[in-house]
Amino acid sequence: MQEIKDIIEAGRLVIKECPNEYAKEYARNINIAEAMYGDPGVKTQALYILSNITHWRGDTAKAVRAFLKDYTRA
Repeated sequence: MQEIKDIIEAGRLVIKECPNEYAKEYARNINIAEAMYGDPGVKTQALYILSNITHWRGDTAKAVRAFLKDYTRA
């Protein structure tokens, strides 16, 4: 399983590999959420992504889910 280092990298992986269009849209808007609301906005986007990637499978999906769960708990 690969190591994901930051939220931007996680978002890129979602956009590239996840089949869920809602998750992709939330990932595309991480920068906007950060600009408008700061870290709380990014954490909210991460939660929305998490809720939309529940059916995504594979090693990349597991790595992204683990990263987002840790990110939102901090």
